[in-house]
Amino acid sequence: MCLLGFGICNRYFGVYILELAIRRKNRVNSEILLLYKYLTRGAIILGIFVVFIQAHQVNPVGLVASLGIGGVAFALAAQKVLEQVLWSIMISLDRPLTPDGCIPLNQGTFGRVESVG
Repeated sequence: MCLLGFGICNRYFGVYILELAIRRKNRVNSEILLLYKYLTRGAIILGIFVVFIQAHQVNPVGLVASLGIGGVAFALAAQKVLEQVLWSIMISLDRPLTPDGCIPLNQGTFGRVESVG
């Protein structure tokens, strides 16, 4: 089921969405498409996991509580890395820099943005 879901996900994002964007001649941010693809895969895995839990009659409350405690421990351990990732996403979505734009530097000088990436 997981492989079937991943195949459908790859076909949808790799063919349908990309062709639709090319036909409409929109500028497509590949990072956003990749993020949506990974979120869709995560949802597929989560759905299969929920079906597995229900089939094997595992207590979901205890499982969710233990995952919550583990998530807090992971977040505290990887706080700086998560901070960097979230700021990178914010900068990517906000797009404060554009090619051929100007950036004010020290002592009244300006710099030109050649590329963003």
